[in-house]
Amino acid sequence: MTAKLSNSAKQIDKLNNHIKNQQQTITSKQTQIEQKQAQINNRNKELLLLSDKIKQTQFDHEKQLDDLASQLAQKEHLLEDKQNKVSETQNELDKMNEQSRKLTALIDKNQQYIEQQTQKLNRLSNDLKEKEQALQVKEKQV
Repeated sequence: MTAKLSNSAKQIDKLNNHIKNQQQTITSKQTQIEQKQAQINNRNKELLLLSDKIKQTQFDHEKQLDDLASQLAQKEHLLEDKQNKVSETQNELDKMNEQSRKLTALIDKNQQYIEQQTQKLNRLSNDLKEKEQALQVKEKQV
């Protein structure tokens, strides 16, 4: 019985040593798990920060795109207005050119009329001179 108790005590000692080793291993593993969990938590914090930065950057880019789109729309509107003004100005110029052509034609017509009248006046003047000369001749004869 003493031998059995001695064997049992040895087995209990072995089991206690084995339990202590297992507890040390568990403690070591728990420490490693806690370290890994701390690393994971740190990584998660970094990911959250990066995610926030990405969201902020995306928001900023979207705002810039909205601003650029707004500026583009304004410039397109201004361009359209200027194109309308250019069209109006071109129409006015076309009208003025047409009026200028009409006035030029009228001036040409008036110049021709003036030339005709000048020629008629010259003929009448020549006729008058001839009649004056004829009258002078008749006066001398009388």
